[in-house]
Amino acid sequence: MTDPPDPALPPGLLDAIAKLLFRLLDRDATRELGELATPDGASMHLVATSGGAPGSIQWSLAERVPAGVAAYRLSRTTYDLLLRASAAAEGGIVANGTRFHLRAIWDGTRHVADAVQVA
Repeated sequence: MTDPPDPALPPGLLDAIAKLLFRLLDRDATRELGELATPDGASMHLVATSGGAPGSIQWSLAERVPAGVAAYRLSRTTYDLLLRASAAAEGGIVANGTRFHLRAIWDGTRHVADAVQVA
């Protein structure tokens, strides 16, 4: 069984994320996990939805989580990386000259969007 493709970041999503704040929801020994929020405190959920091409998926923001779709938390490290990253042509991101994909992960208790370096 192969892993599903990493969701792509569509044009404009990094700009939208840059206007949002990180709201801490959970902390463990290795990371802080949170969600995105507007400056006035409303949650903006990071979700993975169908992309433009058949079989593709992409990240998007939603005020309300659509039925059958999970909201993804992200680590503060991933949030900070997204703030200083620029979009890459293949739907990934580049920060400090290093390429990343924003991977959809189930960590056993929650859905997490995690920046993973591309080799």
